[in-house]
Amino acid sequence: MNDGLMRYQDYMSLIRRYDRDLLVYGLSQVCLKWDGRPQLDDGTVKNALPWNVAGAAAVAITRGTAGGRAPSRGDVLFIAHEFSRVQTPQQLDGSQDTYGLMLRWAYEQWPYNRVSKRDWARCVALFINTPFPDGYLPEVMASGWEEALFGTSVETFVSVGVLLWAATNQGSFFPFPWTEQMEGIRDQLGGQDALDEVVAHNYTTDIDGFKAARREALSRGDYTDGERFVREPFAYNPLLATPLVGGLLSQGWIAPCPPALNLKVSPVGIVYAGMAKWSTAFSRDVGHLFEAYIGSQLRQNQGFSVHPEVTYDKDQKKTIDWFVITPEATYFIECKSVMPSQPIKEGLLAHEDAHDQALAKGVKQLNRTHQLFADRSPHLAFLPDDRPVIGLLVTLGHFDLVDQDFVKDVLPTPNFPTAIVSVGFIEALATTLPDESARLASTAADFVDGHGYIRANPWVEGLERRDNPLLSVAYEKLAVVAFAQQQGIDTT
Repeated sequence: MNDGLMRYQDYMSLIRRYDRDLLVYGLSQVCLKWDGRPQLDDGTVKNALPWNVAGAAAVAITRGTAGGRAPSRGDVLFIAHEFSRVQTPQQLDGSQDTYGLMLRWAYEQWPYNRVSKRDWARCVALFINTPFPDGYLPEVMASGWEEALFGTSVETFVSVGVLLWAATNQGSFFPFPWTEQMEGIRDQLGGQDALDEVVAHNYTTDIDGFKAARREALSRGDYTDGERFVREPFAYNPLLATPLVGGLLSQGWIAPCPPALNLKVSPVGIVYAGMAKWSTAFSRDVGHLFEAYIGSQLRQNQGFSVHPEVTYDKDQKKTIDWFVITPEATYFIECKSVMPSQPIKEGLLAHEDAHDQALAKGVKQLNRTHQLFADRSPHLAFLPDDRPVIGLLVTLGHFDLVDQDFVKDVLPTPNFPTAIVSVGFIEALATTLPDESARLASTAADFVDGHGYIRANPWVEGLERRDNPLLSVAYEKLAVVAFAQQQGIDTT
C-alpha cells in the first residue's frame, strides 16, 4: 500500500483468496438494474459501480485461480471497490499524473453513465436506414455485409443484445429459462437454435479466449514487460466486445458486468466488430455512411437550409461536408466517424498523438473552407455574409474531455468559432425549435476559449432532446421493442 493506493500484485493476491468462478458470479450480481446513475436518490454513492465491477471481473478472469473460498456478498463488494484503489501508470509516472488520470477516469466511467435507448435506435438509423451517398461504391458494406459480420441482420443483432441485457440485469445466465410470455420474442427472433447462434457468434467468449484477447491488446506498442503489467488492469477489457463468458461454473454463459452489454449494442460496438473483421476498409465505408446520416438528420429541421459539400478548383478539392443556413447563423459541418482510441481511453502519453490523429484533419478542413468563404469564392456564393459562421466537427464517438485545454493544446487553432461535438448533438439540433436555434447561434461566441474553440458542454447545456423521427422509426423496427409494446410494456 502507498498513499491509500494498492499495488496491482497485491490486488491479484486479494483476488486469489477466492474461487475464481464464484467470485466472477458474485460480481455479476452486484450491479444489476444499472440506470446510468452512480448515486442513489439521497446522494450516496451506490455500493457497486459497473466500471469497478468490469475491471475486477477482468482481473479475476485473467489472473484468478480455482479452489479458494467462496466470497460473501460483502467480499465481492469490497473487491469491486478495491479495484478503484489499484495503482495506475499515471500515479507511478508523474509526467502523466493529472491529464492521464482525468482521461482514464472519464473514459472508464462515463460511457456507463450514458445508458440510452438512442444507441439501439441509432444502430438501425445509421447502418440500415441511411443509404450511401450517390456514386459511392462500398468497399465491404455491400449487400450481405450484415450476415457476414453478425450472422444475422443489424436489427436482430441489436434485439438479441437488448434481450441479453434485460435478462442478465435480472441476474440470469444464458441460456436463460423462458416464461410462456417471453417465448414469443424468442420465436420472433428465429427460435432457440437461431438465437443461440447469434449469441455465440457475437457476444460470447471463454476463459482462454478472454485471456488471449487481453494479451493481444497489451502486446501492441513499444512497452516493457513491467509497463505492460502495470497497464494490465486498465487496458482493453474484452468484456466490451464479448460481454458473456463461458467456462465458469456449469451455468452456460455469465455476464460478469451486465451493463457492459449496453456498450456492445451501440454504433461504436458495431464499428469495432466491423474493423476486427475488415480493418480500415470498414471504417472508410462507415465514414461515408456517417456523413450521409448527419445530412439526413439535419434535413429534418424545416427551418434549416441544408447544402452538401462543394467541389472546387482544377484539382477537384472538396469543402466540408455540410452547410446549414439558419435565420441566425451559418453552420459549417465536418463529419468524422472517429472514436477515442486506446491511448486516449487509458490516459497514456500517446493520447496527444491519438487526439491529433482523430481530430486535427477535421479542424483543418473547416479552416480551409472558412478561408474559401472569407475570400469570397464564387463556389460559396450561395452562403449569406450577414450572420455569424459556426464550425462543427461532428464525431461518431464521444470525446468526453475535448473541451479541456490539454486536448486543445495538441489541435490546430480554428480560425473561426468551432465546436467539437458528438452525433447526439446533431440529433438534438435537428429537432430544435426556432427559439432554441436562435439561442445557440447568439451565445456561441460567449463560450469561445483561448484556443478559439467553443466549449461545447456549457454551450449546449439545457438543449432539449425532443422526439427525433429518424430515431423513432429505427427504434420501432427492433423486434424486441415491437414485442414489448404488444405485451403492454413501456418502451419509451
